[in-house]
Amino acid sequence: MLLVTEKICKDNNGIRVVSNVDLQVESGECVAIIGANGAGKTTFLDLITGIMPVTTGRIFYNNHDITDLKAHDRNIRGITRIFENIRLFDNLTARDNIIIGRYCRASSGLMDGFLYSQRICQEQRLNESKVSELLELVGLSSCRDRLAESLTYGAQRRLEIARALAGDPQLLLLDEPAAGMNHQELDEFLQVLDEVKRQGVTILLIAQQMRLVMGIANRVIVFERGKKTADILPQEMYVLGKLKDLG
Repeated sequence: MLLVTEKICKDNNGIRVVSNVDLQVESGECVAIIGANGAGKTTFLDLITGIMPVTTGRIFYNNHDITDLKAHDRNIRGITRIFENIRLFDNLTARDNIIIGRYCRASSGLMDGFLYSQRICQEQRLNESKVSELLELVGLSSCRDRLAESLTYGAQRRLEIARALAGDPQLLLLDEPAAGMNHQELDEFLQVLDEVKRQGVTILLIAQQMRLVMGIANRVIVFERGKKTADILPQEMYVLGKLKDLG
């Protein structure tokens, strides 16, 4: 298993917002988390990325206990996150936004910069190659030198995917990545995620749009009041909804 959580809980001001969640995600899977607002979905991602510490429980990644690791250490190990609100550097180009995503893979230091060493030259060549590769993947090759703020909403979301992939992650966490997209933007975004998945990146995403869930997810996790209440296939969501109506 790539990611395993064991009985993780999070208390916030005396209120339990995540309660005893056990989750297993295999390498190469795409797992969607659904649930009402306030169900604890975003907090759960915060716990996995290390933005918040768990109250109790353990988190394992690639068979290593990462429960007490800081967020940047988890990023270096291959866990990358995209937030619900766009967090691009608006006044930087698409290229520069992706270069920033390479920071966790940098090996050169201050002296390399002063001396313009062979190591920093190699890094720069690799970074430029990575930028071209990722811009092509997300369909933004023609936008390389455009400012992020000048891109459409859907293009900005795809640029965020490119920046997240710049760090060569194994696990990509997405929090409502398609919120506010129109049908065309969502179709383009699905194509990008499908290619990311084909390249072997594991995806754990929070989503409300059923088109996104049905289009990309292998499994669906249902959260209610901080608890995991179901682990089902996408096609079982309709049955689950009908049972809730009857209840």
